[in-house]
Amino acid sequence: MKKYIASLCAVGMILMCFSGCALDLSGNVGDASITTTSRRNDSLSVVESQNDMPKQSYEEKLLYVTGTSEQIAIRETDEDNARSLGQLSLGDEVILVSADSVLYYCVLQESTGTQGYVKKAYLTDEKSAVCKGETCYTSKKTSLFDTKDSDHHEIQTLNTGTSVTVLAKTSGDYWFVNLNNSKTYGYVKCMDLTTTKPTSSKAATSTASKNTQLYTGYSNSVPANYSLYYAKVNTGYLAIRSAKAFDSSNELGKMYTGDSVYVVDTSTGSYWYCYSPVLGIYGYINSDYLVSSYPGANNGYTVWTVSVSSGYLALRSSAARANDTNVIGKLYSGNQVYVYSYSYNNFSDTYWYVYAPSLNKWGYVDSNYIYS
Repeated sequence: MKKYIASLCAVGMILMCFSGCALDLSGNVGDASITTTSRRNDSLSVVESQNDMPKQSYEEKLLYVTGTSEQIAIRETDEDNARSLGQLSLGDEVILVSADSVLYYCVLQESTGTQGYVKKAYLTDEKSAVCKGETCYTSKKTSLFDTKDSDHHEIQTLNTGTSVTVLAKTSGDYWFVNLNNSKTYGYVKCMDLTTTKPTSSKAATSTASKNTQLYTGYSNSVPANYSLYYAKVNTGYLAIRSAKAFDSSNELGKMYTGDSVYVVDTSTGSYWYCYSPVLGIYGYINSDYLVSSYPGANNGYTVWTVSVSSGYLALRSSAARANDTNVIGKLYSGNQVYVYSYSYNNFSDTYWYVYAPSLNKWGYVDSNYIYS
C-alpha cells in the first residue's frame, strides 16, 4: 500500500511539473514558468553584454567598404596604431554601431561577429557609390567642399590639374575624394574631374594657413577666409555641432576655454559656422561662447600649444617618462596648455608643470612637444 501511495505521489509530482506548477517547501503552489522565464532573461542579458550582441539591438544602418583595392583593418580603438581585430575588403558590408568618434565609425562585421573601428573615409552608406579609389584630376579650377549638400562651404580652391583620389562615387553632382594623398577630404563636382592628367597641369595652391600641418583631423584644412576666435566657458566644454541647435545628438566634438576657432560664416544666426583646428572638423558653434581675444591672457600665465607628429602627448603626474602609473591624460596637436609663472620652480630640463584646460588637470608634459 505504501509503495502504491508513493507511486501515485511520484506521478502527481511529474504531472505538476509538466503543467507548470511547483510545490515549495512551505506547501504553497508557485508558478514555475516565471522562474524559467526569469532565468532565460538573465541568460539573454549576458549574451547582449558580449560582442556577439544580436543584430536587432544595433542601429540598422549598413555601410560599405570603398575607396581601396586593398584590405583595411578593423581596429580595437579609434586610433591609427590600435590593434587590428580583422580585415575588410572592397564592398564588404558592416553595420553601424556608433558614429561618436571624429575619424572612425564603430561597426559590426556580422559575418564574423567582429566589432571595432574603421576609418570613416573608407565607408559609405551608398552601395552604388563603392569604387576602388580612382586617381582623377580637376579639368578646370574648382572647389573642394565640406559636404555635397547645397548649403556646403568651401574648404579650399583647386587649380586645374589637381590630383585627387575618388573614394566614393556618391549620388548627385559631387564625389567624395581625398586630396593629393593628404589628410584632407571633401567633395568635388564630378563633372570637373577627369581620369586624364591635363597637359598644362599646375600644382594645386591652397589658401590655407601654414599652420595646417600642426593639426590632424577629418578635414585637416584651414578655411581660406576666417576670423580667429577662442572658446570661453566657465565650466564644462563648448560643443561643435552638425546643426544650428542645442541638442546632445548633434555634438561632433568638445572644445575648452582657450581653444582656437576659425569662424567661416557669421550669417548663420547665433550659431556660427566654424572650423576647429584642435578637432580638425567643421561645424556650428554657439557664438555666445566665442571671444575675439585670448581669454585671461594677462592672468599670470603664458599659452603653449601641443605639436606631435602622431599619437598624443602624455600629461603625467610626475616629471618622468610616461609609464603605466603616471599618465593622467592625453593631449593632441592643437591642444593648449597654460604655463603659470609660479610653476617655473617645477620645471626640469625636459618636463614642465602645466595646466591642461581640455582635461581640467594639472600635470607634467615633455616640453619638447609644446611651443609658444
